Amino acid sequence: MISKFYKIIFVIYVFLYCSSNVFAQDVEKAAETFGTLPELYNTEISPDGTKLLMLQNVDGEIIIVTRSLDDLSAPMNGIPSGNGRYDWARWNSNNEIIAGIEYTAKTAGGTFFRTVFGMAVLDWKGESASFIASPAVESKTPLRNLKIVDILKDDPDHILIQIRGSGNRTRGWKRDVYKMNIRTKKMERYHQGVRVIKNWIADRDHNIRLGLGAVDGFYTSQSRSIAHYRKDTESPWIELYDFNIKYGLGYTKENWEEAPFYVEGFTTKPEELYVSKMNKQGRRALYKYNVDSQQFIEEVASNDLYDIEAFSFDDDYN
Repeated sequence: MISKFYKIIFVIYVFLYCSSNVFAQDVEKAAETFGTLPELYNTEISPDGTKLLMLQNVDGEIIIVTRSLDDLSAPMNGIPSGNGRYDWARWNSNNEIIAGIEYTAKTAGGTFFRTVFGMAVLDWKGESASFIASPAVESKTPLRNLKIVDILKDDPDHILIQIRGSGNRTRGWKRDVYKMNIRTKKMERYHQGVRVIKNWIADRDHNIRLGLGAVDGFYTSQSRSIAHYRKDTESPWIELYDFNIKYGLGYTKENWEEAPFYVEGFTTKPEELYVSKMNKQGRRALYKYNVDSQQFIEEVASNDLYDIEAFSFDDDYN
């Protein structure tokens, strides 16, 4: 049996190979063809490992592409977004997809354009769609800056979303987390936000235990990074860090110990987190960090030649 990881790599390889129709060609011709290869991203496998989901840029239009992994000879499904633009797409179940859509709409006065965020539930072949939020869907709670926080795999009728709540441009906005019924569009507040946190993160039990914030200080020539954390729902929130970094201030292997760290994810132990930080080779690496002792326990992953730019963990925090 092919593992999920290798199955994905194999399918993407076959997809690119068949789409580009590139065979034995000279280098110059191959390079020209490579520039026309489909742009694929947001690759995600279904929970049961039988289907693949991707976003593809086709002549400037973003479409959802799905296909079966059990039958590679079956045609792929291309699902357009209509008058919007897909921002992200995730499996809600083995046969259902939730997708974020951006729309461009005029302001109330009709003078300026603004981005409106929407969301749709689609079956994996694109044969049916239900819009949870869009310019045409009315909602008692305006879904500003809509972002998905968690897919509730044990409850496919509900998801956790984050939207902009109270506040203002000067003091900032609170981002509240709501539990939304994607069938009825009813919502109830799940977690109340604070102004400095822009992204809330749930653990595998769907508890909000991590909040991250970032402020781009254009006029002060520095950026601010913030992280709040709690070990469980009964524990108090603690501030892991709140620091400013001047633009142009870099760290090297000569001063790597002074470089700040950034939270990347949970571990199986509530007192430990995965964090990224520069190591003694001057490369960005993944560490385990003890919240109580404020010590880096071990270096988990690194490369002597390259920075590790992105991290992904499964439901077991591996």
